[in-house]
Amino acid sequence: MNNIEDKNLVERLILQMKDEKNANRKGGIYYITQVELAYNSNRIEGSRLSKEHTYNLFETSTILPNGNEVIDKNDIIETSNHFHAFNYILNTNKEPLTEKYIKYLHYMLKQGTDDAFKSWFNVGEYKKLENFIGEQTTSKPENVSKNIRELLTKYNKKNEKTIEDVIDFHVLFEKIHPFQDGNGRVGRLIMFKECLNNGIVPFIIDNEHKLFYYRGLREYDKEKGYLIDTCKSAQDKYRIYCDRLISKEIDITLDKFIKICINKNYSNLKVLNECLKNNFIEFKDKTRMEKQKIVKDKIKNIQKNEKDLSR
Repeated sequence: MNNIEDKNLVERLILQMKDEKNANRKGGIYYITQVELAYNSNRIEGSRLSKEHTYNLFETSTILPNGNEVIDKNDIIETSNHFHAFNYILNTNKEPLTEKYIKYLHYMLKQGTDDAFKSWFNVGEYKKLENFIGEQTTSKPENVSKNIRELLTKYNKKNEKTIEDVIDFHVLFEKIHPFQDGNGRVGRLIMFKECLNNGIVPFIIDNEHKLFYYRGLREYDKEKGYLIDTCKSAQDKYRIYCDRLISKEIDITLDKFIKICINKNYSNLKVLNECLKNNFIEFKDKTRMEKQKIVKDKIKNIQKNEKDLSR
């Protein structure tokens, strides 16, 4: 179960990243996340853009080569596409994970690249040709849609996901390898989105830990700990960014917390229990029974208001 402190932190993270994005602010948590995630996720897949190139591309939409340095235009396009794809998952982090959503992420990442002009590549759609992860076989093209639907059905049945659930999904998604290329980048964006959606502190797999990440994926059926430890180590690093860059003044109110619980389809009793675990200002010097009444009244008013708005 994800603890209340992490849920509050993630809510503040989402709010601040959206604020910084809209204000075009440099140097904040949104800026760091965009550059670190795009640089590392693309670098893991073979991009030759440096972190400095990625910073420049994000800030100015330009790259200054060093000397006779050769830069692949597809690396530039895919990095720029990644920035837009991250904005998409940030703005839609509460949306359910569906086949349509996953395909659109792939389309956003690969549009405009040389691959997009190959008839067999199928940008934004599932693969037409078989592919492999090293020597490991993946789902056959004709089985991909069925395999993805089964994976989504099983995953979406869980009301509240843990980091282990998100990692499990990632491993199975990569085993299916539904697209001709770009599976790793799509998969890592999905992990970040699902962490935000479920109140889990997100994480970025560093290129420096690529071999640990690959080993974790490869050995997951035998030993889950390798990949889980790699992801949790990355989560600890991202938590440090959050501690340094997220304003402590942005705090979640009781009303907003109740709305979050209602949107997650918690029962009224579960909403009440979750609220009582926290120390909201409305609870100051109140007995347990008084706290319960405050929460019950707020639940009733919020549900009534939302019902009125839907008419």
